[in-house]
Amino acid sequence: MATGHDVHSSSGGTPARANRLAQATSPYLLQHQHNPVDWYEWGPEPIERARRENKPIFLSIGYSACHWCHVMAHEVFEDPAIADLMNQYFINIKVDREERPDLDELYMLATQLMTGSGGWPMSVWLTPELTPFYAGTYFPPVDGYGRPGFPRLTLALAEAWRTRPESMRAQAAKVVDAVKIHADEMSRAGENASVDLAAWCRAAVESSLDRFDPQYGGFGKAPKFPPHQSLMLWLTMLRNPNTAGLSAQAASSVRDMLIKTLDGMMRGGIYDHVGGGFARYSVDEFWLVPHFEKMLYDNAQLAPVYALAGTQLGRPDYIRIARQTLDFWLREMTSADGGFYSALDADSEGHEGKFYVWTPGEVREALRHPDESQLIIEHFGLSDEGNFEGRNVLAIAVPVETLAQKRGVSVQALQAQIDAILVKLRQTRAARVPPGLDDKVLTGWSGLMISALAMCGRVLKEPRYLEAAHKAMGFILMRHVEGGRRLLRASRNSKAHVDAFLEDHAYLLNAMQDLVDATSPTSLPGTMARKRALEMADVMVRDFADAAGGFFSTSRTHDELFARLKQAADNATPSANGMAIRALLRLAQASGRETYHETAMHAVRGFAPVIKKNPGYFATILQSLIEDAEFQVSRPKIGGGAVAEVAPDIDLHLPVTVSSDDAGSGAFTVDVPPTLKVAPGGSFELPVTLRIAASYHVQPHQPNDPEAFATVARLRGSLPLGAQEWSYPAPAQLDDAGHPVSGYAGDVQLLARCVVTGDVPPGQYDLRVTVLAQPCGNGRCLPPEKVTAVCLVTVG
Repeated sequence: MATGHDVHSSSGGTPARANRLAQATSPYLLQHQHNPVDWYEWGPEPIERARRENKPIFLSIGYSACHWCHVMAHEVFEDPAIADLMNQYFINIKVDREERPDLDELYMLATQLMTGSGGWPMSVWLTPELTPFYAGTYFPPVDGYGRPGFPRLTLALAEAWRTRPESMRAQAAKVVDAVKIHADEMSRAGENASVDLAAWCRAAVESSLDRFDPQYGGFGKAPKFPPHQSLMLWLTMLRNPNTAGLSAQAASSVRDMLIKTLDGMMRGGIYDHVGGGFARYSVDEFWLVPHFEKMLYDNAQLAPVYALAGTQLGRPDYIRIARQTLDFWLREMTSADGGFYSALDADSEGHEGKFYVWTPGEVREALRHPDESQLIIEHFGLSDEGNFEGRNVLAIAVPVETLAQKRGVSVQALQAQIDAILVKLRQTRAARVPPGLDDKVLTGWSGLMISALAMCGRVLKEPRYLEAAHKAMGFILMRHVEGGRRLLRASRNSKAHVDAFLEDHAYLLNAMQDLVDATSPTSLPGTMARKRALEMADVMVRDFADAAGGFFSTSRTHDELFARLKQAADNATPSANGMAIRALLRLAQASGRETYHETAMHAVRGFAPVIKKNPGYFATILQSLIEDAEFQVSRPKIGGGAVAEVAPDIDLHLPVTVSSDDAGSGAFTVDVPPTLKVAPGGSFELPVTLRIAASYHVQPHQPNDPEAFATVARLRGSLPLGAQEWSYPAPAQLDDAGHPVSGYAGDVQLLARCVVTGDVPPGQYDLRVTVLAQPCGNGRCLPPEKVTAVCLVTVG
């Protein structure tokens, strides 16, 4: 259960009369409910009023944990004189960017195009037609920081609108044109674009090395953000560097970047050593002083990185960080019914970071045992001068290995002692006024944390993480689904609203698949997650897909704005398109539905021109492609049973099936002729025998049960085919443990009719036959399995 106080609590004194935002569900909007500004939430009412009165709209976008949003609210929006100007000249709309990422994305792009930068609070002035003609971020109450004071800016924009409205509209039209050009560039069809995974991965590593900080890890200087998606991509590359096309030297560089960054973050002040969890970013290049807010999406991405790196690299200290991060979120940022809260503010008692920092005297008073306090002071390098406004952000100054050697004890024993002492500090800290809590639940961000818990539960063999993941998924499916079908974005106090965006569908789809991976697919939770995933994938493709490839951020049910955007690059959160691509590729592997793979690869090809320019910004898409390539690589068998080499070229354009464990269940095998001879451009038939063990049957090609996985066969290999067409037999009526079923049993004949392309030179080629089928028997069905056989084809 969370312990932070609500971010919409009064800052002190007698609050002014509440405005319309008192009816909002967003904690960020509720922070402004006592402003003298005549705020509206985004909706038809303020827009219609703006058009009726021919007034510009002032659009203010921020989020509850935003420090500078609080500053501007206190300095500007709480000032009655400034509020009078705003109310006189503008229709004022306040938006929570986390509830409405569509508005944030569109108007942030406009702001960046107009000013060359962006950030929050975002301040945008719109025509009544919702087109932006002026924009910025924070504005002070008087001229300063190289910015005009908000009152002077208000009067200037009001006068410009009164005297030159057409000029303002013309300016807005130019901005709209620029936004549309950007949107059109991302929507250009890429059917002829090639997908060169190895080249993209090599270029991504090279660009990462160019930006990498070799001393402290991460990218660039200050401020420094965790490179979440790059970290996961690097782990994926290291798992299979050949698939990623990396040389031994490149793989070594990737490993160095990964370790340097993970070490730097976990030792720095960006990590909360007392309570667990990561802050949003570091204000310096050393990972020392954080910008103290804690976001769900940061911690949901970093916990599995540390867990996977810990197991993959043999680093128990990474696993410790993963566990502490998840334990923090479950302890302090989870509702009693399993929903995950969105954020903790940076401020408490009006001061940034006050909740988190310490003096040596406070540590001594909290611990009282001199040996304990001295250990903490030495380990974290606490001083009377401090490292942040006269106090200390805890960051490791002397490694535990050095302290253990100095004290003549094991590292494990000393770390356990330090952790026990830090629990005492956490208990002392709990008595302080906590930072504000944003207790809304967001579908997409919850999906990230469900994935984190499922992955960590599986990798670390921790049942309570899996239990929390299932409980959270149940919360979303119960509270955020309307009428059994319509997915919603956000809720607070059991009130859900706003149609879900692409991000919500894509993140939740991957979460469902991570739950299936961590749970037996034939168990009730696994079956339900699989069924829901297939339904949601179909909805996502129907409502968000662009015919040119990729997915729009908004569906056809969302507000119709002046541009519909489609972003593929990662940001602080994974690219929604990247996650949609990954979800569809994974579903194709698990279900055998080729259309999912085709849709995903159509999206990749659509983005290929922009990926090629700078692949490092598309880590989620690259990760998805590497994972997909790994699934395609198998240990095929030649007709007689000998093991053949897998063809080195991996065609990412073709559909792919799921791989079972190498041994599989033994429920079925595949036989093909060991050799064939065919003329260039000629046609041929390839008989395929599916031999099913006596105690099993497999689902047919067109099963009656919508939850069953269809038997699917396909051809790959080095032989270029102009066409392939498969014939499947009708299913037999069978008995399984006393229940009538429909399926295939015994020896089943499939037939492939193929045409070889006319320009194939004479020679020998391999033709790989892969059959995906779901075996069943004794009243239960096993996970789908893939079996591959190879026929050697001579052309000439």
